[in-house]
Amino acid sequence: MSSKKDVSEVMNARGAQHGNILLVVEPDKKYGQVLVDQLQRKGFMARWCLSSEEALALHDQLAVELVMLSTSLPEMKGHNLLKQLRHKTSVPIVLLAKTYCQLTCINSFLYGADDYITRLQPFSEIVCRTAAILRRTGQQPMPFHHSLMIVDQLAMDKKQQIVTFDGQVISVTPIQFKLLWTLVVQQHQILSKDYLYQRVLSREFQKYDRSLDMHLSRVRKKLVAAGMDAERLQTAHGVGYCFS
Repeated sequence: MSSKKDVSEVMNARGAQHGNILLVVEPDKKYGQVLVDQLQRKGFMARWCLSSEEALALHDQLAVELVMLSTSLPEMKGHNLLKQLRHKTSVPIVLLAKTYCQLTCINSFLYGADDYITRLQPFSEIVCRTAAILRRTGQQPMPFHHSLMIVDQLAMDKKQQIVTFDGQVISVTPIQFKLLWTLVVQQHQILSKDYLYQRVLSREFQKYDRSLDMHLSRVRKKLVAAGMDAERLQTAHGVGYCFS
């Protein structure tokens, strides 16, 4: 039997293989925050939103690899939101339910869900289920348009590693581009230093390591010089960073 350490190492390896977004649509703020934190700790890029409107908009804007959809949303009556998403996309959809209901579970699969999870299941199991689904579907090539991202005056081309702000080209290193891309993709969420060190620098965070602080400071300085509000790239002291 594998040890807890072995399972953790495998999960981190699985998460590191995926550069696209896991979109969590969950109106319960406490549950949604913990779930996203757990996914990020295992190396996944998880974007969390509270409403169906934001979910549909983000799905069209981002390279979404998997959707985790709460059955508590008003738009889930009659599985309407599930049907709408399944019509728009072929990515895996996992339903998050407060309690188990056999009829809801069966209908969820009939309408296109790939898994049905209740809150009675531990977060570690949810992460394992997510990794298993992505393991089966993660070989699909990323469409070209998903390498482009525009947020207000900021534009990023992942394929060519180009950043522009208000039409001005910003010179960045590969690490600085990766850091900024990771923060912008998960906009409005504070990303921990542990997560960013693994995602951006491919190493564990050490207490007195200021490498990421230095990269963030240089990126912020360049963007501010081009006209961006410095408050958009925030440092949550002792926690991590956030692009808002």
